[in-house]
Amino acid sequence: MFSLYMVVKFIHVILAISSIGMTSTFGITMGTLGRLPGGLRHALVAIQRLSRIAAFSFAGLMITGIVMGAMGVIRWKEFWYLGSVVLLVLAMAISGMFLQPNLRAMLALTEKGEPPMSELQPMVMKARKGGAVTGLIGLTIIIFMVFKPS
Repeated sequence: MFSLYMVVKFIHVILAISSIGMTSTFGITMGTLGRLPGGLRHALVAIQRLSRIAAFSFAGLMITGIVMGAMGVIRWKEFWYLGSVVLLVLAMAISGMFLQPNLRAMLALTEKGEPPMSELQPMVMKARKGGAVTGLIGLTIIIFMVFKPS
């Protein structure tokens, strides 16, 4: 039987699949396109476009998660629930404060062609570290959602 809660939960799962799916392609995109002559800028533009869609999905995840909590089916004080909300806020903050500005800086460097690797390398390392941290946060949230530790 359909209920409003099931509809919100379905939307929540679709948003999770799309957001995690898109962001998990960033490393592959950089590794593949970034190695081709002139491909770095194309890789960065693709990542920027996917990031915008993923940001919408992550915001939708937060909204649907809070709505499900407000419906009373999920108890607000559950460790897995609160932990997931806190970790999602943390991942969104890391993305907004570090990863997105770093991406814009890399795009600016590539506007006039391939930049010297000495200029780009620190930014690439920052993106890798930030991507690893947000990836681990995402994995932890998935573990919380599946196993619901108390």
